[in-house]
Amino acid sequence: MAMALQFRMNKINISPGFERYFANTSRLVGHRVLSMVVALFVGVYVARYLGPERFGLLSYAGSFVGLFTAPATLGLDGVIVRELVKTSEGCNPEIADMPIKPAWRILLDFFL
Repeated sequence: MAMALQFRMNKINISPGFERYFANTSRLVGHRVLSMVVALFVGVYVARYLGPERFGLLSYAGSFVGLFTAPATLGLDGVIVRELVKTSEGCNPEIADMPIKPAWRILLDFFL
């Protein structure tokens, strides 16, 4: 079976760019699947270790953090990537402190 697949792949002209794209995509998808499987097993282990009451408290705290984290970013990741791609000389000080800004937004949301 593998030999027949290899023979068919040799007959198809695949560009080096496609091979790089396919290799990177496969690596990213594999990493995502592995991360999800590990997260599932860790979540099951933590739930069994903590028990229903303490795991519920942990889930409540996590959801509370998520409520403030999502609005705090407000698309900031896309802005950081765009600015880093736009400047070719490296990171300027304006971009260097961008990860700190969501923390200030969280505090501002909390006190308002």
